[in-house]
Amino acid sequence: MGGYDDSVPGRPGPGSPGSPGSSGSPGSARAAGGAGGGARAPRGGGPGPSRRSLLVAAGGLGLAGVGGAVLWRSLGDDGPGGAAAGPAPRTPAPSQTPSPVTGADDASPELQGLLDAGDARVVLPEGSHVLRSGLVVPPHVREIEVPEGTVLTMAGDEVLLRRNGRIEQQPRQVVTAVQGADAVRLADVSGIRAGAWVYLCSDDWLKEGKSKRGMLRRVEAVEGDLLRVDKPLISSLSTAPRAHVVALAPSLALTGAGALENADPQGTFSNLVRLDFVESPEVAGVELRFCGSAALRTFGTVGGTIDAYIHDCVDDQGRNHYGYGVSCTSTTRDLRVLGRIERVRHAFTTDHGYDALVESIAQTGEPEDIYVAPRVRETSSTGIDTHEPGDGITIVPDIEGCGTMKWGGMNVRARNVTIQGGTVRDSNEWGIFVQPSAGGTTVIRDVEVSGVRDGRGVHCKAGARIEGGSVSGFGDRFGIHIEPGTTVDVEGTRIDGGQADGSRGIALAGTSCSLTGTVANCSVGVLELPDASDNRVLLDYDNVAREVISAT
Repeated sequence: MGGYDDSVPGRPGPGSPGSPGSSGSPGSARAAGGAGGGARAPRGGGPGPSRRSLLVAAGGLGLAGVGGAVLWRSLGDDGPGGAAAGPAPRTPAPSQTPSPVTGADDASPELQGLLDAGDARVVLPEGSHVLRSGLVVPPHVREIEVPEGTVLTMAGDEVLLRRNGRIEQQPRQVVTAVQGADAVRLADVSGIRAGAWVYLCSDDWLKEGKSKRGMLRRVEAVEGDLLRVDKPLISSLSTAPRAHVVALAPSLALTGAGALENADPQGTFSNLVRLDFVESPEVAGVELRFCGSAALRTFGTVGGTIDAYIHDCVDDQGRNHYGYGVSCTSTTRDLRVLGRIERVRHAFTTDHGYDALVESIAQTGEPEDIYVAPRVRETSSTGIDTHEPGDGITIVPDIEGCGTMKWGGMNVRARNVTIQGGTVRDSNEWGIFVQPSAGGTTVIRDVEVSGVRDGRGVHCKAGARIEGGSVSGFGDRFGIHIEPGTTVDVEGTRIDGGQADGSRGIALAGTSCSLTGTVANCSVGVLELPDASDNRVLLDYDNVAREVISAT
């Protein structure tokens, strides 16, 4: 599993693994203006409450949607090796296809006119509407309601609904931008005032050839050529450092119980909803379905909540279909992702700024301080997957039956990720995988990982801290696998092999690891591998045939 990479080599837009296809047709980046601030979301790290209290604290809006559809193998079909890949789905029986499109009907002009001429709140007409060009939401519209039973079907390869802020076309030179500092120095600060937003980026690679560094900051004060910003920089910018002033579009709420879909998801590569530089977007209750790309994509948004029912997006990497539920890209910050997401490639992922509004920021940006707690079921690949871009992501898992075609429950590649409470059940190849690129320390706190079909419960190729919780149901594999050169502390975790023949609680090849907790019902408690060194093992054992053995 060391070669995990779902990137598209040489594709001009996305650059990180799992990179989606084009999110919009040429010329679709029409802009709307506005400005404003954004609310802060919980940051990863530090002591954390339970999943229930986290959801309450985050202002959970409830789970939306009914039914769904399948565009690939589901849990009820044979998985790899010909065996069932997991339990039967617990969701209602799905419909199979998008709404049929016949004739040359096109409701796009009517609906665009309704938005252009409407008030701050627009209720779309009930019924089924076929669109042949995308809708751009003007800045005066603050809420769009899609009534129950209403379906918007995109008959073409365009973003169905988008809201754009504005960004300076020409970059300004950044003189100094140092990680941890709360200020940046620019060669030109003309026109910048306190309260403005600046997009800071460079050509420093986060992952070589794929994603570059970048962040969005609000200006607190202007002192000569120095900008004091609202939070410390997560990276230093040294190679062609630059800045763009950004005007956030006003907040937009997309509400109701209706649905947005694409008529030909396997023949198209555009999002259903795209939000670029929008203040506090809210998506609540609507159903987003049948999409050949990420159903919903944010780019440089600030604050807001996504709480929708998202399902049936195409996962076909060979044909450049990366059908994520929510793709949180570029410098998106302080976003909450809730709702229910199923039968997609990944329910949630982070990524850099592909398909940008201006070329200077292409492939740059890291999402920051994102709170992720949707109900995730039956993803064809990993349930929740942070790509390399990302810092301070907090995940409260409710993940079941993921990796129906490949991979597993969660994949961590971003920095400073905290997985707090919740459950990861019935995954295919792993429960939680901490990849080598996961900088800082990944914290896995009070999480229950169970029922891994064909792999490890928790697999660590980077530093991590596992606190409490449990790992069980991993068959004849490992509950926790700590790779060479990696420091992982396990504190009070219960690892239960369920008396399966060949089950091994911990495979230990790491360095300077500290292990406490209980290993139960395993053939072997700890398998010490040749690379293991300077480790402290103070585990309790319960019904373990051989507590510690060394592999030569």
